[in-house]
Amino acid sequence: MSIGLDTMSPEMEGAKNYYRWILRQFRGSLAPRVLEIGSGRGALSEFILKEHPDAILSDIDPGVVTYLRSRFPDRTGQILCGDICDDAFRDALRAAGVGSVVLVNILEHVQDDGAFLRRIFGILPAGGTVCILVPAHAALYGSLDRLAGHHRRYSKCDLVERVTASGFTVDRAHYMNAVGGIGWFFNKAKTYTDFGSGGLSFQIRVFDRWIVPIVERLERIVHPPFGQSVVLVAHA
Repeated sequence: MSIGLDTMSPEMEGAKNYYRWILRQFRGSLAPRVLEIGSGRGALSEFILKEHPDAILSDIDPGVVTYLRSRFPDRTGQILCGDICDDAFRDALRAAGVGSVVLVNILEHVQDDGAFLRRIFGILPAGGTVCILVPAHAALYGSLDRLAGHHRRYSKCDLVERVTASGFTVDRAHYMNAVGGIGWFFNKAKTYTDFGSGGLSFQIRVFDRWIVPIVERLERIVHPPFGQSVVLVAHA
């Protein structure tokens, strides 16, 4: 599993419109006690904590946890370092009363994603939810995926099958961010050597500032037949 702050562009930390949009995909499906696995730079965590003040943030990498604790100094007790595949960590989370798990751009980093999902199933109570976003379409896999440490990209059917096989009942699944998917297609033709190359930071700023507000409104009306990501919500 690829870990650490270097698995994504630091520019994404400022993509506030984008992360608000992601969290809206899960609204109405999150229990009072939320666990975010793989909190990274805390871009999504910022918005989770606003809506769920007692949420638990977690990451497998100690350096990331140190960064998160400096970013959210009043939440240090809610920021944990641990591996969901560790029995003691899993038991502690179960005892904490976690009712929902959020996995945003995490599952593609995990070699055995099925085993990972089964571990998550094991910490949730009956009716507890898992809210997932992963990169979509194997055909879009390129140098940016390799830089980020992605093992794969998913179709909607792939993700539904993996989640169902892990014991969950899928409530809904759809593609998100069609414009981002088109952008990723053109980026696939480029060879990126780091997240600062190829004008990527500029693309992220333009996308978040100008494109996300428009695309989000359109996709509220109809889910596109393809996208940069797959969104899925399921319950135990």
